[in-house]
Formats: sequence, C-alpha cells, structure tokens
Amino acid sequence: MALGFIAGTGFEHLLPTSDRRRMATPFGRIDYLVATLRGQTIIVIPRHGFSHEYSPFRMPTKAHVFGLRSLGVRRIVAASSVASANETMLPGDVIIPDQFIDLTKSRDQTFYHYDVTVHTDMTEPFCASLRQRLHAACVQKRVRVHDRAVYAATEGPRYETPAEIQMIRRLGGDLIGQSAVQEAVLAKELGICYALMAVVSSRAAGLQKRKDSRDILDSIWSRAEPLRGVLRAALPKAATAARRQRCRENAFEAESLYQRLQQDAGNAVRAGRAEP
Repeated sequence: MALGFIAGTGFEHLLPTSDRRRMATPFGRIDYLVATLRGQTIIVIPRHGFSHEYSPFRMPTKAHVFGLRSLGVRRIVAASSVASANETMLPGDVIIPDQFIDLTKSRDQTFYHYDVTVHTDMTEPFCASLRQRLHAACVQKRVRVHDRAVYAATEGPRYETPAEIQMIRRLGGDLIGQSAVQEAVLAKELGICYALMAVVSSRAAGLQKRKDSRDILDSIWSRAEPLRGVLRAALPKAATAARRQRCRENAFEAESLYQRLQQDAGNAVRAGRAEP
C-alpha cells in the first residue's frame, strides 16, 4: 500500500522522481509526485504547491489529505522546517513531536460539516508506530534527533513576536510551525496514521537577532544528503508500519465520513456545481 509524504519547503526535492500527476477532489485539485523506494510507492505532495503558491493559512490541506485517502494511503509522513523555543533543540536537529498545541485562528480543521457530532480522540495526535520508524532511521544515519516534543502551531504567514514565543514556552511548547496540526487532525478523522519529521531551521523570535525566511531553505539544503538518507531509510519502513489501535479505532466513522464526502462530490458533479 502506498505511503503519503507531505513535503514542506525544500523537502519536495529530496526524493528521486519526476512523475508528476494531478487529481480532482471534493476540496479542489492537487498536484503530486509518485516515487518508488525499495519497492514501496511513495505519493509526494508538495505542501505549498510546486510553485510555492500556498501560504500556510490558505493551503488546500483538506484536498491533500482526502486525495491521499482516495489513492489508498493509510499512512502519512510529513516533513517541515520549524523554529525552536527549546534550548536543547538546535538548528539542524531532527525533531519527532508527540504532542501539539493549536494556536491557529481560522483553519478549517474538520471534514464533519454535517448534521452529526463527532468528537475525535487526539490523545495520541502523532502515530507512535510511524514516529518509531522515523527515530530509528535518524539513529541509523547518525542524525541528531529528539523523539519527543510539543509542536505549537501558529496562524502565519507572519512570524511570531518574542512575547508570543515566551507564552508558547510557558505553555510547554518546544517547536513553532504553521502547518502540521491541520494535517494531523484531518488525517485522524479519515483514519490515517500521521507523523511529522521536523527540522529546526532557526531559533524562535527573541532567541536570535532576527527571523529570515532564507533560514528555512538553508537548513534543508545544507543538510540535504543526511536528510535524504533518513527519508530513504524511513519511508519504505513507514509504508509497512503496523497500524496501531489508536489509528484504527475510528475506522468505522472514518469510512462512513469518506463515503459521505465521495457521495456529495458525485452529486455536485451531476448537478454541474463541480468539475469531475
């Protein structure tokens, strides 16, 4: 079964493929790549688009997650650059968070826009099986890695103020990003295992002189070879990782939701309100 890989800025070029494709979903079209690693099919979605056209607060995340589910994906590994608010997590370190704090304001983070109330369990927001595969690959490739952290999601696209970073630190946040929480929640709703590999690109605001977006690409490209090695080691194993009970226990609700969304999309096409 294929593995989904949602690639943050700079990561989309780390896997060897030029097989670019497009598909329609009820939430818009998505572009993706198909790669093969050690016999495993990897569906690669550039998070911000091939032209980096999607700002964090307007990314088509629902289309990404639904599209991967439609392609048969049941496991997603995502990669992101993050800022560190933790003195022990240094630029260049790989972090595999196990919890998150959501400080976003306007993200649509549910597929359940229906006359039904579903409360999704987020006790384990990032899949432990996938996290273990990522950690093992980092150790194997001798990349400095932290296997637990709290990821704090902010709205973006602006960077945070030093006062906001101090608030996040007091709340227990270690990392600051703008993308992964929405992905994790939507994946959980569709019964998909999800884990994040985060690479520290800089210290958070107030902990270094200034913030510069060039830090993100520099952090990836300056470490391209070790990160490529981690991905090549981790992704094939992640594709066959055991699906834990926490990832499967809402399978009935997830399948019912998926069928409902597919049905609504078909009705919209027949009514001429959407493209097939």
